[in-house]
Amino acid sequence: MLSRMSGERRCPACGAGVAAGAGVCGECGAQTRATAGDLRAFAEAERSRERRRKLVADLYFLVGLLGGGPLLTLGRMQLGLFLVLGGGLASAARRYTALSAAASALVGFLSSAVIAAAVLEPRGPTPGAEAAAEPERRAYADELAARYDARGVTVEPRGPGLITVWFTVPTVDSVTCGGLPLPPERDRLAALGFVRVIVAARAETGGLCTFRP
Repeated sequence: MLSRMSGERRCPACGAGVAAGAGVCGECGAQTRATAGDLRAFAEAERSRERRRKLVADLYFLVGLLGGGPLLTLGRMQLGLFLVLGGGLASAARRYTALSAAASALVGFLSSAVIAAAVLEPRGPTPGAEAAAEPERRAYADELAARYDARGVTVEPRGPGLITVWFTVPTVDSVTCGGLPLPPERDRLAALGFVRVIVAARAETGGLCTFRP
């Protein structure tokens, strides 16, 4: 009370008494109320910049999710992954680094392109390789046919590219589902590019079994 009557003020930094005309606190050297408004304005500007930074980061993430999510659902894996990862990485770069909005987007989507290309590079044989493997698949199917002929089982490759092998057994009870082919034969079928094994009973509507080799 007495300090107010005598014109004394309090330092906003340390709370020490400051003379009415003083612009700097004698205790801690901080600027006094004469420039407190400037400090508040600076703090508000910093908060505003941080809000804009977070808003842009959230926008990057949302764009990546909305753009890449449907593409992943539709099977466009590489492009979908590129957008989802790009949005997420750009969002993280903008939120947690000092990069500008444009630099964050550039870093995020370039990194995403590298990851998408590395993770989802084309796998499996090309159409030319598929065609070249057809004679090998046919030859192995003929080998299996000769091997199982004594048991009354016929084996033949079917379908476009000869990627399905068909075992026809005498009756439903002559073999259990999955009993043909044997594990080593399955491995060889998979290595040659067969994608489906079908076991059917001859002259009966039932007894159909299908699985991947």
